[in-house]
Amino acid sequence: MKIFVQTLLLMLVTFGAARAEVTATLDRNPVTQGETVTLTIRVVDEKGEPDLGVLSADFRVLGQNTSSQVQYSNGSVSKWKDWNVQLLPKRSGRLTIPAIPVGQARTQPISLMVNEQSQRGPREAWIEFEVDPQTVWQGQQILVDVALYYASSVRSGELSAPELNNGIIEQIGDDQTEQTVKNGVRYNRLVRRYVVFPERAGDFVIRAPVFSGQADSAQQSNRGFGGLFRSTRHVSAAADDITVNVKSVVPGSDFWLPAQDVMLTARWGDSDAQPVFRVGEPVTRVVTLTAYGLLATQLPDLELDYSGLRAYPEAAEQDTRGTRQGVVGIRHYRTAIIPQAAGQYRLPPQQVKWWDVSRGEWATAELPAETIEVLPAEGAAPIAPVAAEPCEPVVISESAPQEIEPLQCDEAVPVIVEAGTGWWKWLAFSLGGLWLLTCLLWWLSVRKKPAKPVVQQRVNLAAAKNKLVDACKRNDRDGAISALATLARDAGFAAAAPAALAAKVTDPALKAALTELDAAKYGQAGNWDGSQLSTALQASAWPMPETQKAVNGLPELYP
Repeated sequence: MKIFVQTLLLMLVTFGAARAEVTATLDRNPVTQGETVTLTIRVVDEKGEPDLGVLSADFRVLGQNTSSQVQYSNGSVSKWKDWNVQLLPKRSGRLTIPAIPVGQARTQPISLMVNEQSQRGPREAWIEFEVDPQTVWQGQQILVDVALYYASSVRSGELSAPELNNGIIEQIGDDQTEQTVKNGVRYNRLVRRYVVFPERAGDFVIRAPVFSGQADSAQQSNRGFGGLFRSTRHVSAAADDITVNVKSVVPGSDFWLPAQDVMLTARWGDSDAQPVFRVGEPVTRVVTLTAYGLLATQLPDLELDYSGLRAYPEAAEQDTRGTRQGVVGIRHYRTAIIPQAAGQYRLPPQQVKWWDVSRGEWATAELPAETIEVLPAEGAAPIAPVAAEPCEPVVISESAPQEIEPLQCDEAVPVIVEAGTGWWKWLAFSLGGLWLLTCLLWWLSVRKKPAKPVVQQRVNLAAAKNKLVDACKRNDRDGAISALATLARDAGFAAAAPAALAAKVTDPALKAALTELDAAKYGQAGNWDGSQLSTALQASAWPMPETQKAVNGLPELYP
């Protein structure tokens, strides 16, 4: 029984191997160095995929695609699958495409002849490939220039980008096209420039770009339909790969910036000159970090010190520009500053440490310290002077009058008249009576005047406050800021900024809500919730003026 089972298994394996068929063919042989060749692997009744790793020694695999077909003939069904692999020989001479495993089967080896390129004869397409420099620091910029030359017979094609494992590759600018003459033959020339940033240390290969296109067939007829159905043939070109040596990072800084030059600059708004600083008025400061030979995404986030000032930093603006010398990375750090108190403030210096790739040493970009002078808010009350000591009263004696020298003091000199007889006493009584009569007449005139100005002011403030509350309920940040400025102006405040008004109120809830509105205006973009400010305004009488209360002690008629 055991022998029967072994015999049956052997027959099944032999039958399956007999039916399984794996073949390999080339679209052309021989080829010229720099040209591509297509390897077709056909698999009939076999599961699995080809192992193309065995080709890496002598060939570069540029791409592959698959297709499946089913054929019915005389009641029998045949099906197969093709792998079309585009190969670029790495050297000239006689090369061998080794046996390629596919599941349990293998292809047969194929011999391919690769002829050297003729430097004198005309070529339909070729590539010039340059890398500079070839010894760099980790993360340093490498310039890669690619020039494709192709004859007028080439109708279409595609030029691939250089490739580097463990690196960043970016194209600088657009393609440049022109016509030129080489070896007496006119060619079209397409030029591209790339920048490469290796991310690891060691020796790495930058694989050259490959051109694959279609050219007019050497034997064709353009007659009929204006040459619409002309025949084409495949044409390709490639250059040799280039190896670069990447040196490792040098310790000495928290952030590694290998660049040609780094600069730090600052400006106020759109001007380099300092503006006038006032309490409650926002001013924008822009600090710019520029690095030659780096992308903007490779630059660090700066922590700027604005101690003593209320500061609202925005997200950094990034910009990368391409030049003939490579890329220039730029970052703008924009901050809105709102002084809260008058006085002098010092902005400390800012430093960025970077690695000079030309000198091979550390360098420092520095933004010098800056001093600003903050003035009081426009229209604010001046600081009251210190009162001087009162002067001694001047005593005038009725019996012994004498000349008095004038005294220098800050207030009126009181005059005391000594008691005595004569017309001085009656003069004093008369002046006192006139003063009492004047006071009585002033009081009567005040009582007769209606309080229309105060009432009208309360009406205006109430309307302005209602508009502010409505904007808060709609979560309209800009509308609330505009309505708050109108309310502050009608109430007679010198400043209209939310932060300046918050400094003048005593209600904690209203102070916090105004501060939140101020942060929403100058901080990063986001949704503002006006419910806190709306609730605080409705619960507070601010900024309504106090009404005159009755002084006769009688109760109000309409409580």
